Amino acid sequence: VSLAASGWFGGAAPEGVPKFDYATSGVACCEVEIDALSGETCILRADLLMDQGTPLNPEIDLGQVEGGFVMALGLFFSEVVSHSPSGAPTTLGTWEYKVPAVHDIPLELNVSFLPRAPNPAPGATLHSKASAEPPMALAAAAFLAARAAILAARADAGDASKQPPLHVDAPLTPAAVQAACLVDTSQFVLR
Repeated sequence: VSLAASGWFGGAAPEGVPKFDYATSGVACCEVEIDALSGETCILRADLLMDQGTPLNPEIDLGQVEGGFVMALGLFFSEVVSHSPSGAPTTLGTWEYKVPAVHDIPLELNVSFLPRAPNPAPGATLHSKASAEPPMALAAAAFLAARAAILAARADAGDASKQPPLHVDAPLTPAAVQAACLVDTSQFVLR
């Protein structure tokens, strides 16, 4: 009994490869707050809508959507991968490699499924669709919301025409957010 499956999506499938009938899609909206001085990011709210077809088990699909989304938040905000000059990985454990923790989860996480949207593919099991990694792409909404917050902080800091263009890469760690907000030590004063 084969425990593997293969599929193809995007045009005609090559001969001998079954067409992938379980493609899913989703949309996300995130509200993010940054602290420009410390660089800390807080995801206040995330609303996700996924097309799961007719879920075989909605609670499993819910867990897959939440898990995939939070896993990708690590990619966008905390998981720095680094290597030594010889190429050996230097981020091998949780002392250096920061996977998402409880404080990285959005304060309000709302997940819903597109209602009454069965998968029309004739080979789809009970009109279901794939579950697991697809929601990971939705975490880009949080990254882009944080980028928008950084742009707002930079605008508040002064004349935008005198600022360098904004280029940020993932992960947006606190140090990266602080640097992107153009923070300098003279701003660390009590009034």
